[in-house]
Amino acid sequence: MKSHGFSLEKESTNLSINLIKCAILKIGDYYGKQLQSVNADIDYLNNLCYYGKQIMMILDPKEFSDLPTNEGFRKQPMSLTFSTIHDSMNQAIQYLTNKTLPELERQKSELSNKIKEINNFAESNINILTKIYDSYFTHSNHFFHKREDSSLDLNQVIRCGMTENDEKSLEISISRSFHFKYMELFKVVLDQESMTYWHLEMFHKSYLALVQDEDDTICAATKEIYACFPNIELKEIRNKQNDEENIIRQKSQIAAAFFKLKSFTGTPKLPNIEMVPKIWKENGGIFFARVWSDYDAKNDDEVTLRKKEIVKVTKANLTPFWLVEKADGKVGYAPCTILEPVE
Repeated sequence: MKSHGFSLEKESTNLSINLIKCAILKIGDYYGKQLQSVNADIDYLNNLCYYGKQIMMILDPKEFSDLPTNEGFRKQPMSLTFSTIHDSMNQAIQYLTNKTLPELERQKSELSNKIKEINNFAESNINILTKIYDSYFTHSNHFFHKREDSSLDLNQVIRCGMTENDEKSLEISISRSFHFKYMELFKVVLDQESMTYWHLEMFHKSYLALVQDEDDTICAATKEIYACFPNIELKEIRNKQNDEENIIRQKSQIAAAFFKLKSFTGTPKLPNIEMVPKIWKENGGIFFARVWSDYDAKNDDEVTLRKKEIVKVTKANLTPFWLVEKADGKVGYAPCTILEPVE
């Protein structure tokens, strides 16, 4: 089947669709970086708890219970210091174990689920857009391939083989033309764009909330540990500002890609005039045609036509509009898809 010049349009739309997918997946990558940060927090604090417990075992006052001078030792400054350090460390470890680490595990689980959600949404979004564009191109190629077959007149093409007197079948066949297929395509693109923007906002807000949750959790843990051991230095919380800016950048790229999809001008050209059956272009290419649906002129170059009206086609060219002359002498362009050449 001939492509009718669709190859460039298909390539352009595929590039835009893939750009949308890549941008959405890129946002998932930022969630992945945040997940790595939370995992690093968990490992760091688990190690801190482990070594803290080892020190607690050494400083545990019970370890000195067997000493002959136990009672006297407990009254010594060093013993009091060991006991204070033991109790402070125990307090810090209990806080990390019961509050900080469970909260970080919750964040880890939520981040993992969000990454899966983003990946699934990207695949679903791309599948829907790819499917509707493939359907449009296939339908349009088929439609115009039939137009090139000189054994079929335009009436048969528009009706898809339905009878002339079957008005209901005629309306159904017209609704299946590439014009209506284009409107179906455009509606799907608009729906997917709206849904994508909604998901992007949710992903963005969720990302910022999870970053803030990590910051708040680490800050609270830091205060608790500093209160017990002011000389212990915990790792600094990394700056997340760059990732937020990157998410905004990805959202802008997605908006630009959807703009290209909405600006799609894939209405294909009609067959060359030489492909119009010979009987239709006698007398220097002039032939008569019946109007199959009402059409209101959109500008001064066009004419208004009414259903079942007979017009003279004075010029059929490569564009979707043919030059016609009405019975009252008015001349202008009209879409050829509503015209059936008659003998």
